[in-house]
Amino acid sequence: MRKLAVFLLLVLVIMTSVLASKVTLTVWCDGAEAPTDIELAIQLFEKDFPDVEVKLTRYACDPYKTKLDVAMASGELPDIFMTWGGGMLREYIDAGRVAPLSEDMVSWMKATVIPATLDEVYYKGKYWGVPFNNIIVGDFFWYRKDIFEKHGLTPPKTWEELISLARKLKSLGYIPIALANKTKWPADHFFATLAARVCGYDVAKEILDGKRSWQDPLMMKTLKKLEELIKLGAFPPGVNGLDFNLAQGRVLVYTDKSPMIPELSFMYALIHSERPDLSDKIDFFPFPIVEEGKGDPRELVGIVGDWFFSISNSSPHKEIAERFLRYLLDPRVVQYKVEHNTFPPVIGLEARVEDPILKRVMKILGESPHVQHCWDTYLPPELAQVYLDTLQKFFDLKITPEEFAKTMDDAYERYKKRHPEFGK
Repeated sequence: MRKLAVFLLLVLVIMTSVLASKVTLTVWCDGAEAPTDIELAIQLFEKDFPDVEVKLTRYACDPYKTKLDVAMASGELPDIFMTWGGGMLREYIDAGRVAPLSEDMVSWMKATVIPATLDEVYYKGKYWGVPFNNIIVGDFFWYRKDIFEKHGLTPPKTWEELISLARKLKSLGYIPIALANKTKWPADHFFATLAARVCGYDVAKEILDGKRSWQDPLMMKTLKKLEELIKLGAFPPGVNGLDFNLAQGRVLVYTDKSPMIPELSFMYALIHSERPDLSDKIDFFPFPIVEEGKGDPRELVGIVGDWFFSISNSSPHKEIAERFLRYLLDPRVVQYKVEHNTFPPVIGLEARVEDPILKRVMKILGESPHVQHCWDTYLPPELAQVYLDTLQKFFDLKITPEEFAKTMDDAYERYKKRHPEFGK
């Protein structure tokens, strides 16, 4: 009996030791709708590393941004977290919350992802994250071919043609452009692309970087062009009350109330997922040229990589975390993403894409001289919030173009006083 007790005690000690040796990696990301691609990466990793458990927590987009900001302030972070790069990631790096990637990790990344996406995670001479989700570019107009054909309509090539199309659609009883802007960022993609057409990449970037006033004549022209479209009634009534995350803009397209919706390239996969029966009725056209604009009409807005996964500086499992990050771009995960109409930012992607619409997107991307990072995540979070709040008010016509520009200049001046290096 004593021997049995000793044996059972020994087994208990061994089991306790084994359990204690199992590492848990905590991961936070956007995507409350359960992104299967990252779950596939986790399954593949845990199969190869059975002593590691990956605990994934997903959040809806806007609550996630708040959650991350609070965690950055408190220092209570997961081992791995996701950002959209840009000013958000740079601010977290400056706060000392992000661990730089090792030389081995950087070598792997340079051999795996396209060069353009490396720029998104390079800052202060180091690399700080791994791109995962998608190459999202545009802004494009996704439209119902059947509705256009029914009324003899053709995709506009210029801004004036877009204005004429919007008037025609209103006369036919349609909502011309099905934007849903409760979450504020959808309007950014539209406005930033319009600014690319009017201002051009260099001028727009100087304004964003605090090196040129928002009251610059080209920016004022951009605002007045948008104001013209808003006053025409091109967007849905109560545009700022419609929730993108609840598909309230897309439903207008699905139910024949609106024939087109502006958004980056991820919209194609979203429509395929939500309404596969409409897939053969959907096409896209590039954002129209602004005749007197200074921008190259091939310029795009977007994020080359979209979700960027970084390691917390406080993580005790940095080496294991780096191993996991490689699985985000495992060939099996990449293949899954391509089959579900997304563009992981890997070398040689063109050869994997078979869908004709996605091939057109890839061709447009390949011909673009610049991809301006989406403004809402390019800007430092403080300025981004002012920008999004102001843009939403503008869509409600609560402020004028002049008031918009002054609000932004005032916000920049306040920010520069606390961050004197900004705008240099």
